Order: sequence, then structure tokens, then C-alpha cells
Amino acid sequence: MGDYIIQRWVKPEDDSRRPMHSAKSRVPGPAQKKSAVGILLVDDQSDLRSLLRRALELEGYSVWEAGNGQEALEIAEAEGNRIHLLLTDLRMPGMDGYELARELTRRRPDIVVLYMSGYSENLPPPGVPFLQKPFRLDTLKREIARLLQSNRRAAG
Repeated sequence: MGDYIIQRWVKPEDDSRRPMHSAKSRVPGPAQKKSAVGILLVDDQSDLRSLLRRALELEGYSVWEAGNGQEALEIAEAEGNRIHLLLTDLRMPGMDGYELARELTRRRPDIVVLYMSGYSENLPPPGVPFLQKPFRLDTLKREIARLLQSNRRAAG
């Protein structure tokens, strides 16, 4: 079983409501430290973006959210070298994920890009980092760790 962030409401015998978390869910503790690794998360679906942000923050990453390409470029400009990985949806209104990645890597050639999409057309060629939605959170975490490790080896 992979890690999922799940909260569901159950109705106990006494008819009161309380949140129940799956055994795999984790709640951040006060001692949890933020990573020096920053992720720019770009997706026009706010619910998914919020879920992914929380999951990545629980892993210790610093995460910035953007709902479109232009907003992402503004965040990247403001945050500079604090962002190490771009996690972007391919299909978004206005600037798509490919355009965003081209512009961002033009400005920051060292940034790692991971694409995601729920559609089956206009996908990146084989070998380009990509996750097909829906995906498991443990798959996302493994792919991010792999890409960051590969980038560190290439840079160092």
C-alpha cells in the first residue's frame, strides 16, 4: 500500500462525528524541519494542487503553488534559487506546462522539471520525466527523489 492522505468521517455508535485518519496518514509534528529543496507546483485544479502541496510538505519540501504558468513565472522570479524542481500539469489555460518549463529552464537551466497530466494526448516523449494522473503519492515522492538525486550527481 502506498501513502495516501485520507480523512474520512465515520458515524460512531453515539452519533457524534470525529475525523478518522488512515494508518498511513501522517500529521506534521512541531519538530519537522523544512527541506532546503523547493518545489514549484503548478496545476489549474486547486483541490489537487492543495492535496499535493500538503503531501510534499509532509515530506519536508518547501512548496510554492501556482494556478497557471504566468503566476508560476512570477513566483519563480521572486523566489530565485530557492526552487529546485518544477512539478507542472501539461494542460492549463493560457500557458501550458511545456511553455512554462521552456521559459523557466531558459531563466534557470539548473531547475528539474517533472510533468503530469490526466490526458493521454500531447504527452512528453519517452525518457522525459512524467507522471500520468491519477498517480499514487508514493510514486510522486519516489520520482521527485530520483530526479533530485540525478540532478545532484550531474551538477556535482
